[in-house]
Amino acid sequence: MPIILSVLALIAAVAGGFVAYRRRKGREDKDAKVKEAELREEQIVKEAVKMLKKDQKKWDAKKPYFYFVKAQYVREFKLSTVDAEAAAKDAAATDAYAVKSLPMMQMLQKDGVLEALNIDLAQAFRGTGGIDKILFVSHRWEERGQPDKSGTQLRAIQQHLKRKSAKNIEYVWFDYWCMPQRGITRDTRTIEERALMKVMLESMTYLYASAQVLILLDRQYLGRFWTLTEAWCSMQMADAKVGLRPAKGEEEGVDEERFTIENIHGANDDLSRHLFDKKTMTNQEIAEDLGRADVFVTNDSDKSTILPIIKNMNVMIKELMQGMEQNADDVGLAGEQPAFTPVENFMAENRAEMPREPARSRPFSFSTVKVAPTAEC
Repeated sequence: MPIILSVLALIAAVAGGFVAYRRRKGREDKDAKVKEAELREEQIVKEAVKMLKKDQKKWDAKKPYFYFVKAQYVREFKLSTVDAEAAAKDAAATDAYAVKSLPMMQMLQKDGVLEALNIDLAQAFRGTGGIDKILFVSHRWEERGQPDKSGTQLRAIQQHLKRKSAKNIEYVWFDYWCMPQRGITRDTRTIEERALMKVMLESMTYLYASAQVLILLDRQYLGRFWTLTEAWCSMQMADAKVGLRPAKGEEEGVDEERFTIENIHGANDDLSRHLFDKKTMTNQEIAEDLGRADVFVTNDSDKSTILPIIKNMNVMIKELMQGMEQNADDVGLAGEQPAFTPVENFMAENRAEMPREPARSRPFSFSTVKVAPTAEC
């Protein structure tokens, strides 16, 4: 009898081990297929990026386009109970968190709230043509998928926009509102959206180096790659001779500063001064600082993409600004040209050429974006 029990126990152990092996092998096979699909999708996105870049009618790095929310819409926005319930329903349907602020870009785009504008960087670097009417917000994401969980950041933005000093602001850029966002458990963006996101990210430093910037400073802000990048860029001044240099303040007899620091979530003036100390760092110095291992970034690839851009910003800015001066001399341009203009739906005409997107992706159409008929700059 003991022998029989031992044999039965051995058989059970072998069977259990086989079942465990099959389960583990199944998970490994599934993970391998998911990884393979992700790599395939990433390659498709790279091809889509190449397609955008090779045709200036689709994407011009010297005149990139971005989506914005009208400043007046932000000033007057209130999240009613009905809005909150609708946001929660939409969030569940799109694999996003419900928010106590404006919803993510895809929801705003669906509602026709966004406006797309081309930014002429050469004009923007000179501070002319209406770039001073655009406010970029630099902030830390408080949780995965929820940049402004409590609504504190929205209230700070609204408070800033209601100040006399911000009365000329017409457009607001806040990444969650104005760039295609992925879902919580999976990437729900289309290939087109993901490609657009990548080319937009490559132009971000130039926008923070030219527009008005509101820095929402909290106690974790100084440890994040993107926030430090945005803050440093906002403290610089574009110069045709040198590229970038620290912006002069009122104490130097001229106020060139475009940034405003607003302390939130326990941040204080000591932290503000510590951030302000970054202002005098050169491109190479800030790039080295941002490249340190203790400067956190969600996507490691962002560092490898953005750090070379920061190091080369002086060259890019000088070429653009000097080129604009030369063109003005050659053709006799007089007066101020618009820094931004409404975007035509040029990508819609070429959508058939875009790499095929995964069937699970949610369709995205530029044709439903509300574009201003004119841009009074």
